[in-house]
Amino acid sequence: MTENKVIENKTIIQHINEKLLLKPMSIQLPQVGTKQCKIMKADIEGIGIYFENFFPPGGRFLITGFVDESTIELEIEVKELIQESFFLCNATYLRISSQRRSEPRYLIQDAAEFYIRKISISRTDIKIDRDHVPISFEIIMARYQKEKSFLGDEVIIQPFKTNSILYQEVKKTGKSVYVEDLRNDASQNKDDANEDIISLKNFYGYKYEIEKKSLIDKNIISFIICPLFANVSNEYWIPIGYIEVRSKTPLDMTKLMEIKTLSFEILNTFLDMSVVSFKERIRVLDVSKSGLSVEISHPELITMMLHRDQFNFEIIIRHQAPITMKGLICSKKQISDKKMNIGVKIIGLTERPEQFKRYLEYIAMLEKSNKPATQ
Repeated sequence: MTENKVIENKTIIQHINEKLLLKPMSIQLPQVGTKQCKIMKADIEGIGIYFENFFPPGGRFLITGFVDESTIELEIEVKELIQESFFLCNATYLRISSQRRSEPRYLIQDAAEFYIRKISISRTDIKIDRDHVPISFEIIMARYQKEKSFLGDEVIIQPFKTNSILYQEVKKTGKSVYVEDLRNDASQNKDDANEDIISLKNFYGYKYEIEKKSLIDKNIISFIICPLFANVSNEYWIPIGYIEVRSKTPLDMTKLMEIKTLSFEILNTFLDMSVVSFKERIRVLDVSKSGLSVEISHPELITMMLHRDQFNFEIIIRHQAPITMKGLICSKKQISDKKMNIGVKIIGLTERPEQFKRYLEYIAMLEKSNKPATQ
């Protein structure tokens, strides 16, 4: 059963702060597919949204999410870029479609026949600030610097430790520096229209010729400085390091995109270090084609589930090989201090389609032999 409700504009901010902050949202882009975003803040200035690894489209568009067994549609329009990937937006309307799992759900009678295990979930956010970077992150930077040395004549990946005003500007604004060819001023004029790139000519002003000559004397013709971002206490993203590529020959724009992609790869590597796995068997209460309800009794896992929205896990069907899944937590019900029930929507499937086919075959078997649970 579906019930639609449009939230009045004056209460959109309140509803976002109560329900949608830091929840995974998605946007469907033509010829690209589904991309992820998160609402980081909502106040009278606007709605701050982090778009993961992509730029949002122009004009009005929809982002959607799933909260408390309801589908949320939020129409937004970008106002301005705050820092890389973080935009201030306006909200036109918010619609809630209250819809429980429409397909039948089937109770699991035998806990040993069907259960989940090996839950992997992020332990914490990155606890850093602009002036302090964990040593583990510096080690990762050093490793990537060695592995990616082929990207240019000189590759530097490190935290901001220099007092150079150019690097401090990158740290302050979260913007990149891209110089295609120092010998050709016309190539740099293109940067003036790109708000995401610091124009070297505009930044240095009357000192530009001096800085240019200094770099050319060092045989640096082209270079890129791209900030590395990290999430701070689940509130916002800040630049805490940078990737710099120097070259004796011109670097084109595709190299800049390659470096930006590398910056997200480095961050994901660090995030993976904070993932903790629980090997315990977790009881499944009921299942459907799109998700399942489970009972959590592990104290630490309960605490983590209260503050996280996604996790990976294995489904075990008796006498079969494990099926790897990724789940979105759609509902949470605290039964007691030692027990919590959660509703999980399957949002990521195993890389091997035949594994998920076995899951659907199991549901089909339940359809024939059981009455569905109350919806």
